Amino acid sequence: MPRPFLLLTTFLLATLGCRYDHLPEPELEQAPGPVRERFLHLGHTYVPYLTYQDIDTFVERADYSRFAAVMLGGDLFPNTSLDPATLQWADSIFDFRDEKTLWAIGNHDYDDPWRVRDLVGRPLYYSWYHNGITFLVLDTQDSLSNIVGDQLLYARAVLDTVQESKQVFVLTHKMIWMADNGPLQAMIDSVSNGYYGSCFFCVNPNNFYTDIYPLLVQLKDRGVGVWCIAGDIGYKVRRFEHRTADDIRLLAGGMCSLCGGDNYYLEFSWTRAENRLEYSYRPIETLVE
Repeated sequence: MPRPFLLLTTFLLATLGCRYDHLPEPELEQAPGPVRERFLHLGHTYVPYLTYQDIDTFVERADYSRFAAVMLGGDLFPNTSLDPATLQWADSIFDFRDEKTLWAIGNHDYDDPWRVRDLVGRPLYYSWYHNGITFLVLDTQDSLSNIVGDQLLYARAVLDTVQESKQVFVLTHKMIWMADNGPLQAMIDSVSNGYYGSCFFCVNPNNFYTDIYPLLVQLKDRGVGVWCIAGDIGYKVRRFEHRTADDIRLLAGGMCSLCGGDNYYLEFSWTRAENRLEYSYRPIETLVE
């Protein structure tokens, strides 16, 4: 990376990332972690049509200490942040202050985003480095699915400074990567909870393919695995998988408890020494061992 650009990127991370107190990657590489680690992704965990504090019973009872990363795709409760008691209840389940809990906030979590920030102790977009993987969490409710302003500057800075990571996860609530992609856009209304349109919960026309995707392709060309994972799914289908022509994986997982049919969570198995990352959709019942 040219030194002037490196200095600029460092400045951006210092100014934008001062809210997190750490860079996305360590200055000195950490020793390899455990031989095998497990990561979890959950989306749309609330039980619809009941009270504002209802969440799937298996999600509520799970032991999340078994996972090295807990990725939450948003819409945890019907109105997660509307009432402080609900947010505290969610925190008692997921432990938002734990750095491994990565929450891509959704429209049902967005009643009071400042309350979320105060509790979690992080902005609504941030990054985390762990054992050879960079996790980038984006706020797709802000600016109607568009990643703009400081959030775009931050995302660029993180993705441009990936050096040690073997894998990169981009976590979102909305399936923003379905818009402006001909075959995928045609599927939005039959896959995503939010249909294609201009509303707050919709999958809106956005800048993912102009401003974010090219950076992901650059990483892939360097041999870094790239995974984009969304959580606004569950009412129509519970699982979604797509591999782009550039070998970037687009995944989504979400639930609809009491809606009938099976529910799933995404589990990843990571073996850093072999740079092997595998995933599977597992029945939600198996989350409670």
